[in-house]
Amino acid sequence: MAEDYIVANHDAKQWLNPGVIGSGHKFPSILDSQLMQAAITLLVCKINSSTLNKFKKGCPYYTDALLGSWSIGGACIIGDYSEEELSKTVVSEYEDISLKVLAMIFETGTAGTFEVLEELDSVDILWLRLIEKILELENSETIFEKNLIKAFGKKWKEGFYQRLSVDRN
Repeated sequence: MAEDYIVANHDAKQWLNPGVIGSGHKFPSILDSQLMQAAITLLVCKINSSTLNKFKKGCPYYTDALLGSWSIGGACIIGDYSEEELSKTVVSEYEDISLKVLAMIFETGTAGTFEVLEELDSVDILWLRLIEKILELENSETIFEKNLIKAFGKKWKEGFYQRLSVDRN
């Protein structure tokens, strides 16, 4: 069986589950995934504090909380075989911020998410399932509400969850 990987920051004691972010767990999948590339870039970007503070003033909830938060310590890709003990420690003791980072990616419109939001009525079901997971987070409805109303009408929750249930059967 091939090795699976996670991405972590030991200083922040946080980690990313590539499968939650829409990537595979294999090393090449992590490198090829636009969503993982955006996640790591947004987390590790280091901007001088005055520029970052100016930018973050207008940022939505998750971007404000997470942008640049891994600039110290960076991102470590950890294998479940080659670094088995470390991998187990990270998964059990660090905070999994995968959904929050995915919310930040949608807030910033990176990795093709702007286009996904514009086409919610016809987008692939996998995107809708990712959005469904993000909607479980506090303060996340505002990221999608305008586009969900555009795609499914004022009673977007009914239309959205109906589309999900039809595609699950």
